[in-house]
Amino acid sequence: MVIGSNKADINHSHAWSTITGKPSSFTPVSHTHDDRYYTETEINNKLKSIVIVKSFTIALNKVTSLTEKTYTIDVSLSGYTPLIAIATDYGNVDNNIFYCGISGNKVNIAIKQGYTGNAAIQAHVGVMYLHN
Repeated sequence: MVIGSNKADINHSHAWSTITGKPSSFTPVSHTHDDRYYTETEINNKLKSIVIVKSFTIALNKVTSLTEKTYTIDVSLSGYTPLIAIATDYGNVDNNIFYCGISGNKVNIAIKQGYTGNAAIQAHVGVMYLHN
């Protein structure tokens, strides 16, 4: 039933028995998702060949002044392009002392200006790669 301005009547309905072409049971026997959608395991397996993560540990020299020190490590991996690099303390007392960035196949690790720790520092660098 149409009421003014060609809009449907929101109270319009049909009796269940008058609807044709409906399945006799729910969910119909032929209903399946498995052969049309990837499972979590299938997606994880596909991504393993596209995106990988590799870890590096680098020993940095003792910091003795307030100047920023930068170190560069080569993270080349045949067939892959580095996307993201994150540097964290590796067994150090102070946290969040590193800046990290990617330039080509190199990761630049900078010790934050003002950090004056008196021990040798190790940085743990995690790099995420994308398959070319």
